Amino acid sequence: MDFLYVIFIAIIALIAIIYQLLVALIAPMLGLFLFFDITGIGIEYVVLLICSLVLCYLATKIVRVVAMKFHIVDTPDAVRKLHTKSTPLLGGVAIFCAFITTLFLYFFFAPPNWHSLIDSHVTISTLIGISVGALILCVGGIIDDCFSLPPHSQIVWPIAAALALIFFGVHVPFIRNPFSGDIYNLSLIPSSLITFFWVLGIIYTTKILDGLDGLVTGITGIGAGVIALISFFVFVNVPTGMIALIVLGCCLGFLPWNSYPAKIFLGEAGSTLCGYFLAVLALISGAKFASGLLILAIPLLDLAWVIFQRVVYDKRIPFYGGDRRHLHFKLLELGLSHQKAVWLLYACSFAFGMTAVAFQNITKMIALAGAVGIMILFIILTMKKRTS
Repeated sequence: MDFLYVIFIAIIALIAIIYQLLVALIAPMLGLFLFFDITGIGIEYVVLLICSLVLCYLATKIVRVVAMKFHIVDTPDAVRKLHTKSTPLLGGVAIFCAFITTLFLYFFFAPPNWHSLIDSHVTISTLIGISVGALILCVGGIIDDCFSLPPHSQIVWPIAAALALIFFGVHVPFIRNPFSGDIYNLSLIPSSLITFFWVLGIIYTTKILDGLDGLVTGITGIGAGVIALISFFVFVNVPTGMIALIVLGCCLGFLPWNSYPAKIFLGEAGSTLCGYFLAVLALISGAKFASGLLILAIPLLDLAWVIFQRVVYDKRIPFYGGDRRHLHFKLLELGLSHQKAVWLLYACSFAFGMTAVAFQNITKMIALAGAVGIMILFIILTMKKRTS
């Protein structure tokens, strides 16, 4: 399997080498089907994607060995943990290392004629803030994977990461009315509060969603790919698109190790980093909250429904606790296999994400309403299954 994946990487590298010769012929034809012009795609985008992919794949191999050596593993409990044997944690460390290394190499060693990671939207302070927040989550995740911190201690690290972003100037500058398109500029305090709760909310969505092998990794990759498309072709914001490509490459590099049956888990660092990256990409792409909500529409609605049940019907379980009420577990109870459940949720995220690329404003709200309808349908199906 490893040999085949290395061959796959080599093929992609070969494509990158001959890319400049072929793009002029292929791009106009592809543009007819993709509804936007891709002739402006530079070789640097391909290099960023491949570099982060390869680095994450190799880093995961190393991290897995380290986790096994020091017995930093997740042991099955036959209740919420579906794996049958102890599986290494610390996967988020590999994603962090690949992301930071790719960012560093491109920032300092990219040829001067390539697109810069810096512009009016993404400053050096922005990159530092993103990196510091990611480092905080990585350190906190390592500690949690090693010592299994209680929930009230786990939340310290996401809070610190969100505050680090705000400190370095990464916040929501404005909000857009989805119906009229009007823009409302925000002062510092409401901007910081919205940023803080947005980052925390998305982090905890991916953290709780991490119940099936490859699920969070794949959805994060889909989200990063969608934001890259929006940044390159809809609202042009090249640095944001490039950072999204790095996140996408990290997810693609980690996915072969994390797909069912997983050889390594994301761990606390990975599950929180995935949400963190999606939250940050939505912020720096120009407050694309609707796009972020569409990508994570089903998981967010699932999280809200489960918390509602815990608060109203079953107060024995705290709202931040864990159980098998989440949608991904319900899909298994409906008879779907592990892989089919994951692919169904991939398809939902991809479909709603492409809606964010193809349509704007009111159409996104209609798509969100559609997501609510799908979630209600899932709830009805699972209730019928339970009563029968």
